[in-house]
Amino acid sequence: MIILGFNGSVAGISENRFNLNVDTMHDAGATLIEDGRIICTFEEERLNRIKHTNKFPVRAIEACLEEHNIDLDEIDAFAFPNEEAVYDLEITRCGTIDPSFNYGSARAYLVAYFQQYFNRQIDPARIFFVNHHLAHAASTYYVSGFNKSLILALDGWGDNFSGGIYEGEGNEIRTIQKMSHNNSLGNFYVEITRLLGFEFFDEYKVMGLAPYGDKDTYKHIFDGLYELQPQGAYHLHRDRLRVIGEKLPPRRKGEPVTQVHKDIAAALQAALEEIVLHLVKHYQSVTGHDHLCLSGGVSLNCTMTGRLLYENIFRDVFVQPASNDTGLPLGAALYTYYQAQPHAERYTFKHAYLGSKAPETTALVSTLGKWKDVLAYYEADEITHETARLIAAGNVIGWFQGSSEFGPRALGNRSILADPRPAGNKDLINRKIKNREGFRPFAPSLTEESVARFFELPDHRQDRYGFMTFILKVKEEYRSRLGAITHVDGTARLQTVTRETNARYYELINSFGELTGMPVLLNTSFNNNCEPIVDTPQQAINCFLTTHLDYLVIDNFIIRKREQQPAAFFLSLYPLVPAYTRLHVLHENGKIRYEIGNTFNERKHPLSRNLYALLKNSDGSLQLGKLIAGLPDAAPEDAAAIIEEVQTLWALRTIELTAGAAMNLAIG
Repeated sequence: MIILGFNGSVAGISENRFNLNVDTMHDAGATLIEDGRIICTFEEERLNRIKHTNKFPVRAIEACLEEHNIDLDEIDAFAFPNEEAVYDLEITRCGTIDPSFNYGSARAYLVAYFQQYFNRQIDPARIFFVNHHLAHAASTYYVSGFNKSLILALDGWGDNFSGGIYEGEGNEIRTIQKMSHNNSLGNFYVEITRLLGFEFFDEYKVMGLAPYGDKDTYKHIFDGLYELQPQGAYHLHRDRLRVIGEKLPPRRKGEPVTQVHKDIAAALQAALEEIVLHLVKHYQSVTGHDHLCLSGGVSLNCTMTGRLLYENIFRDVFVQPASNDTGLPLGAALYTYYQAQPHAERYTFKHAYLGSKAPETTALVSTLGKWKDVLAYYEADEITHETARLIAAGNVIGWFQGSSEFGPRALGNRSILADPRPAGNKDLINRKIKNREGFRPFAPSLTEESVARFFELPDHRQDRYGFMTFILKVKEEYRSRLGAITHVDGTARLQTVTRETNARYYELINSFGELTGMPVLLNTSFNNNCEPIVDTPQQAINCFLTTHLDYLVIDNFIIRKREQQPAAFFLSLYPLVPAYTRLHVLHENGKIRYEIGNTFNERKHPLSRNLYALLKNSDGSLQLGKLIAGLPDAAPEDAAAIIEEVQTLWALRTIELTAGAAMNLAIG
């Protein structure tokens, strides 16, 4: 039985016709399962290049079909992670905004969209709708390897609730308690995140900021924001959030992060942990379950999940690595399957390498050859040993291998890697490569057999840390020796690696250990702060050329930047306006302004008049030099300014630059 799970909104990549909020059906994607086994899963953001995208997952569905070499007609069921009645209301709402959007129901809309994008008429009876939080619960329990478990699904909101408490036994999941939208722990965390001057999706920044603060400084304020009640219940006094705003003026974006903000973050983190512990302790006592499965966006708070381990409430805890809404298609597909096949075998989640594959050598060499004027490269005989030597010598490496990871964590196939020992590497990578706040920590990857050497394990188990879903304490004697990955509070969000799950990455870590005595690497996602994790060699090259990475390693090739780059190289590149961006002309007070902005959060960047005219006529088929020469009003001295502007927008991933002609195909 083949099932396609998918999620996303009604918007296409080149539009935002319904002015959807960024939190509406975000983190779109698609997952294909066959007889309960995960065949592949693709995050739409990796393919359409919009972080946290809520667009209809056309590319992700296409990738699933191509990966398995099947047609839509061969799929037995289509699983969507929302209740049908709730989605019907969303379709009706969109219809009131745009009368041409007159599908009448969610089922009719999905049938029409598959017809539009894939030219296939799917049977509406094969579409199954799964409750949002039940899909979260299914995404973790069915792959956990547990035969019985308490299940906790916590996020901002979905299907008019903010989470659910479930229990699993065999292939059955039973709902114990749905959690009110008014008591949303996800939204509670988000609201304080915004008060601290960050945005939606920045909650992980606040988690990283919290260890710099004192949780007791504002404990008296946070104690008034929630109430722990009998039988695991709690109540959030969200109406009192204004108290924080009155006593502590909100930080504006870009303003310095002060000790006040750090102390608020610490108090917020402590409040979250206390509430979640209150929940799970009660439901563990009444159900007797000694295993816990977690999913939903709140479950990506690794400080909280690490705290659960140290409390020793459960014999084992499993956190699904794609616990955000990226995991919903998996959960919807698995729940649909086990409803149809209640006695079928279940399969444990062994690894997360389920996405796009690295290209064959011939295709890779062809791509590299197009950039030969600025890149030098060679094929290494012992790629892991040579890369380990480069890292040990102080270089920061872009590492692109095998299939991409499922979920928001880089797990060693689309990673930036560095020596974990010098504390200065943390600041260097934050500043020169990731272009992000200096307080942000980095994670270690280490061999599984060495984890007990470096970390204080809650129960001496070393086989549960393969997905970077827990923050644990680094042993005191190694905190200064592993300065780049040890956070200010002496912890780290670890990933253990085995030869069975990722042989090449394991060999790299092992080789670094042989050179340094430390089988540990600093590991962070391969991207800058403007883009999703890279998914193709071309995107890896883009990131390499627009950051201060020292080397790029793809498959067996070691790549570096040439010291002398031709001055005219940029003029030979082909600029392209991606499908997710739009050009704007604004008339204000008798003046004209030009901007380019995306179709997701409408974030805009100013353009010069010359570059606006150039991009308006660019479809990826003409070189930058020819486009500049074709500008009627541009003086010769304007070329340098245009090149500089193009480079800035390329680094922001607002435009694309390719080394060969391309066509701007707006799909989805």
